[in-house]
Amino acid sequence: MPITLLHLGPGAVFKAIGGRRFSFVVFGLAQFAMDLEPFGRFLGGSNQLHGPVHSLLGATVVGAIVVIAGKPLGERLLRLWNWRLSPTQREWLYVEFRFTWTETTVGAFVGTYSHVLFDSIMHIDVRPMYPFGDVNDLAGIISVEKLDALCIVLGVIGVLIILTVSFWRHKVHKV
Repeated sequence: MPITLLHLGPGAVFKAIGGRRFSFVVFGLAQFAMDLEPFGRFLGGSNQLHGPVHSLLGATVVGAIVVIAGKPLGERLLRLWNWRLSPTQREWLYVEFRFTWTETTVGAFVGTYSHVLFDSIMHIDVRPMYPFGDVNDLAGIISVEKLDALCIVLGVIGVLIILTVSFWRHKVHKV
């Protein structure tokens, strides 16, 4: 799934479950960081789009970089988000823009590891165990269409849970 929003669907469920222990913004930054490899390989004309970054070892390295860069960058992005909200929108859409290191770390590593998992299912050239193994036993275990649908369904479920929780919290505070 090079440079795709579909990876964010599972992230919405992780956010719904993890709440303040999971940064969805850092998760998104991790997805973007992981896809820099196939994007660069595509621009370079390579026949193999997924290399060492798309392995558990590579995801660990990228995750560590995203932890360090993701906290300040994610906080800036959320400040910008909040700044652009109208007073009415702020009631519902304001997001706390300070991250803990825990939620940053969880978002980064859940992001990079889930990226390897989903890309391993979708792409034959992903080697999740590289450099310790050269086999991708996950490739094709479900069709690309079903994988895409799964990501979309997870995104809808996650957003519905988040909105429901937000609605009830908002309603309780109004009473």
